[in-house]
Amino acid sequence: MKWNKFKNYNKNKSIFNRHTILLSWLISYIIVLLIPFAGNLIVNARVHHIIEEDIFASNKMRLEILRDKVDVFFHESERIASEMMGDDGIARLSQANSADNFTRYDAISIGNMFQRHIFSASHQISGYLYFPKMDMILSNNSLIDSKTF
Repeated sequence: MKWNKFKNYNKNKSIFNRHTILLSWLISYIIVLLIPFAGNLIVNARVHHIIEEDIFASNKMRLEILRDKVDVFFHESERIASEMMGDDGIARLSQANSADNFTRYDAISIGNMFQRHIFSASHQISGYLYFPKMDMILSNNSLIDSKTF
């Protein structure tokens, strides 16, 4: 009877040891593999979030700079246009019916004034004035007809 009890004890102990081994293997597997993997996922998610924020901030800053440059460009264009609209030479030239010598002289002087206004701008601006009665186009350096243009 003594041996019988010992056999049962040994049998129960081996089952218990088997569960202990499986349990310890599972715990070590979790510690060795899953915890670093989870930590890596958390770090990668945080890095991705930080990079995304930096890209967003950089793009926002670039768009603000571009918006400011475009605003300055349009403001200068508007300033040049309003200065040119108040000029008496342009009003006289727009009322002229033909491009005779006196009108061409006025157009060249207006073109020189136009060029000075353009050079005073911080950005390179090119513009054209069209006079429909004469069918002529005035740029900052020439006066040509619309067919040649």
